[in-house]
Amino acid sequence: MHPNITKKWNAWNARGINKISSSAVGMEITYSLLKGGRCLKEIRNHNIERLGQYSIQHGYYEYTIRFGDSLVTIRTGTRGKTIVFEFTPRKNADDVLIQAEVTGAFSEKPKIRKKDDALIAAVDQHGDYTLFFLGGDGAIDSSLLLLPLKNVQYLVFTDAKNRNLFTDAIILKKFIDRAKENFLTRTGGVNSNAGTVRVASAAVNLATIFIPELEHVATTSSREWSTGPIWGGYALFAWDCMLTALISAQESKAIAYENIFTILEQIQNNGMIPGGIGKYYTSYDRAITPIESYCVLRLYRQFGEKSFLKRCYPYLKKSLNYYITSCDGNNDGLYEWRSFMPALSPGKQRRLDKINRLLILGEGSNTIQGAKYASGLDNHPSFDNVEYDENSHTMKLADIGLNALLVNAAECVYTIAELLGNKRDAGFYLRFYEELKQRIQNNLWDEDAGIYKSKTWDGRAIEALGPMNFYPLLAGIPTRKQARYMVQKYLQNPQKFWGKYILPTVARDHPAFQDQNYWRGRIWGPTNYLVFEGLRRYRFAKVFREFANKSCSLFMKEFEKSSHIYENYNAITGEGDDVNRIKGTIKSDSYYPWGALLLLMKIEMNQPWNVFPRT
Repeated sequence: MHPNITKKWNAWNARGINKISSSAVGMEITYSLLKGGRCLKEIRNHNIERLGQYSIQHGYYEYTIRFGDSLVTIRTGTRGKTIVFEFTPRKNADDVLIQAEVTGAFSEKPKIRKKDDALIAAVDQHGDYTLFFLGGDGAIDSSLLLLPLKNVQYLVFTDAKNRNLFTDAIILKKFIDRAKENFLTRTGGVNSNAGTVRVASAAVNLATIFIPELEHVATTSSREWSTGPIWGGYALFAWDCMLTALISAQESKAIAYENIFTILEQIQNNGMIPGGIGKYYTSYDRAITPIESYCVLRLYRQFGEKSFLKRCYPYLKKSLNYYITSCDGNNDGLYEWRSFMPALSPGKQRRLDKINRLLILGEGSNTIQGAKYASGLDNHPSFDNVEYDENSHTMKLADIGLNALLVNAAECVYTIAELLGNKRDAGFYLRFYEELKQRIQNNLWDEDAGIYKSKTWDGRAIEALGPMNFYPLLAGIPTRKQARYMVQKYLQNPQKFWGKYILPTVARDHPAFQDQNYWRGRIWGPTNYLVFEGLRRYRFAKVFREFANKSCSLFMKEFEKSSHIYENYNAITGEGDDVNRIKGTIKSDSYYPWGALLLLMKIEMNQPWNVFPRT
């Protein structure tokens, strides 16, 4: 059963934003660009010259595509089962041809025939539809429509009975303009916050697809990752999906919920939700970074639907129990990142071996690298020289980030249990919450330094500080005095974390900061967001407002220049594309949806819902 959201027109196929479909008609419309014997048949992120609006919920899209030295702007408007494309040549496009075709989508197999200057497509239960260019020197070649892009051209797909409603370019332009006006009106008009929401929504909508194997809509890590040789059709990183659900919720509750359900339903028998999920490969050796309970409760605070909590709760409980029972490697009551060797079929083992060859850092199941991947901070300097225990399959490190997130998860789960009237569960998780919170205070607070630090099993404190050292704020662990000291001495200290661009993933005075390579010093949306939420919890209003504004400015600096939404940003220059030009560095995807978490802080700054009362 397809979710109702797929009745909206969208590029539900991961292979290209030019492959537009709707389950309401069971067909996919593909437009391609041809020039000089070349055909751009699958348009992906790297072909986007400029991203404009992109709204699945409201059916309006606009972007400019680069094809060789040609630039073409495409605007798309939808209403019901009708979709209209407008192609505008921008640069060196006189010799570009537009090619259009109809194929099946959502397991449907339409019958297609030619009629005059159009293609007629039919799926039994949906009736006849027509695909045609309006005027021009169009032609039909087999089952393909072809039209030179000499000037503005229109492509229409609609019920065959409605063709006579689309008779000239003025009508079609008005159709698309009305779609845009409707989109702008329904997303808040022209105020600045509405504009910020639209940019954030475009970031997640661009990467949102339908996954037949999972029977869910989900926001992929990006279309580039999804179509690469590792993932084979979709790439879902679990904490990416959870956090981007919060961005989706600004425009579409349905897509937000779908992101949550997609990930939760991948839970394994042992209670582990895999950190990475794909068609070819899933990371069965390690769990999701534990923020799922927080994201679920956050969406409940926004929408107030207990039915949503009821559906999610069994998964949240089971996932937290996995950490409680499996990730305390030395049984001291504090928790470690874990990666073990799952039992794999020969085919999956071959896939794992291939990944080991493809990834710069290696896959690393049942190794210290696998445990680093479990953290989500794959090469963070806080893990340098940390050992791995082969018996427990964990790092020999009580990580402050993990332990604080588990306190937060326990608080969320017992809160949800209370909301659902499950007093027994609420009591159990409340006790776990209080006990772990106290153990962190007793063991991971460095009184002399005035901040929480990770510790190895032999008692060595980790001096490489990063955003995770502030996660106790999110979990409500420090006293007001401790929290204020941490923020003033470390967060707002320009020698440590503060500056024009914030928040670097390692302190500025640490040697690894100069690397600016992935998690070694660069700025990431998810870590900024989690620290921001901690600042809000402690009511550091002036700080969290400046934090949100700086994060938004960093994002918009690159977006206004190139419309790019980077996976991470240079903490010295604010660039996102710099590592993509340097050999040996880990690339920063230019349309990576959770980059828009840098905007979400500005959007949420004055919103009424809070996950927890202020501390």
